[in-house]
Amino acid sequence: MTNIMRYRMSLDLTGFREKFEVPDTCEIHQLESKDIDALARMEIEAYQDTLDFLLRPELQSFDSCKSFLAGMFAGKIGRGRFLKNLSFKILCNSTLCGAIYTFENGKIVHIADLLIAPYCRRRGLGSALLAYSLHSYKAAGYRQVALAVTATNRTAIQLYKKFGFEIEKSFPVQLKERR
Repeated sequence: MTNIMRYRMSLDLTGFREKFEVPDTCEIHQLESKDIDALARMEIEAYQDTLDFLLRPELQSFDSCKSFLAGMFAGKIGRGRFLKNLSFKILCNSTLCGAIYTFENGKIVHIADLLIAPYCRRRGLGSALLAYSLHSYKAAGYRQVALAVTATNRTAIQLYKKFGFEIEKSFPVQLKERR
């Protein structure tokens, strides 16, 4: 078995004031259960060539991903309570380009996943979606945001640090060998 290092990162929202712009051809909306099929396809496309794909068994097929997301929307999966009102999607020219899934665990909001479809990357969409979400969390009264990220995902870590997230700790996750 192989260990994969992950980081727990957090951000204190009390001083958060980051400005953001959503590109002209894009819109941010709350996630809806009708998005599950498109989200499942995007999850698989976004993660298929990463360590996260191997770490997350729900990404191994469209049906298992779809089932996982349906369970999340129904409040049956995840750590804490899934916050539909604080989970968002970004659409560009009416095409789903990204999503952020948010849970509440006590008084802390937890970003379970932030993903941008491969064909939409390098356009500032992750920054726009994250900034919009952080502003929404703060407006809803949350003061602390946490997330976990794979240590080799330098692009995501750089994005989170840009917004003021700090690494709190690192921890190993066992990757079971496939047969």
